[in-house]
Amino acid sequence: DKSRGKLLWSKKLNHGVVSGPTVASGFIALGTDASTLVLLKQADGTKLWQQKLSGEVLSKPVIAGNKVIAKTIDGNLYAFDTTKGTKLWMSDHGAPSLILKASSSPVVVDNKLALVGYSDGKMDAVDLQTGRLVWQRSIAYASGASDVERLVDIDADPIIRGSVAYLASYQGYVGALSLADGQFVWRKPASVYKNMAIDGNTIYLTDSEDVVWSINRQNGQVNWKQVALKARGLTEPVLMGERIVVGDKTGLLHILAAQNGELLSRAEVGGAITIAPSVTGKNIYVMSANGKLSRFSVG
Repeated sequence: DKSRGKLLWSKKLNHGVVSGPTVASGFIALGTDASTLVLLKQADGTKLWQQKLSGEVLSKPVIAGNKVIAKTIDGNLYAFDTTKGTKLWMSDHGAPSLILKASSSPVVVDNKLALVGYSDGKMDAVDLQTGRLVWQRSIAYASGASDVERLVDIDADPIIRGSVAYLASYQGYVGALSLADGQFVWRKPASVYKNMAIDGNTIYLTDSEDVVWSINRQNGQVNWKQVALKARGLTEPVLMGERIVVGDKTGLLHILAAQNGELLSRAEVGGAITIAPSVTGKNIYVMSANGKLSRFSVG
């Protein structure tokens, strides 16, 4: 229960959860450490079906209409029927030998295309009905002598606004890509492996060095950057009105001013915060690594 924290129901799965939960249309989709995709009923947690995949689903599955879309760590994209669990199609992209243990989720565009970022720095547009590859673009290019230097994973979910996709990669770029022709409207060097947030004309992101950035989404110009939280293991930024919320691995919750990045306040949770907080109105819900769920109210 959101207001009191009372447990409404719980469901014990056979394997550990590594991604999700994704909640939509009365369903809950989860990925497990046994390379399975599980669909539950939102009302009471009843397991509807479970399907074995070619690898772990590290990114949140996507529920779109009557389909559950899931991307595996080895670069396969699956679509299953929500009602029966039947596999509708599978698209094989592949993956390099060394990748980050993070992964972007597919993003559905106009209920026609699934935009999918992969660990080789490429983005695929896949037909949602058939799984056919519509187009593919290289977002970042591997360079360097070692496998680590050549990491260019797309681990931040693409964000769609009109005919433009905003995306970022590790040791690559943050930029705006035209969906009409697949060309960059703008791009700038960046190293990002966590999700970004957009509000109006502004993109907010946490880079791989834990610097928080505010960038103009029209032209890529930097509005401000906040370096005071470097090396704290920040989560992705979450919008809360005119404020930004991030958590860190030391168990602190930080609130920044969206206008200039000023640190406004912080609170201690009591355990490392490794996943982004959830904001509803003036409430912030935080799950710490020690399994404690907390609600904070911000005036």
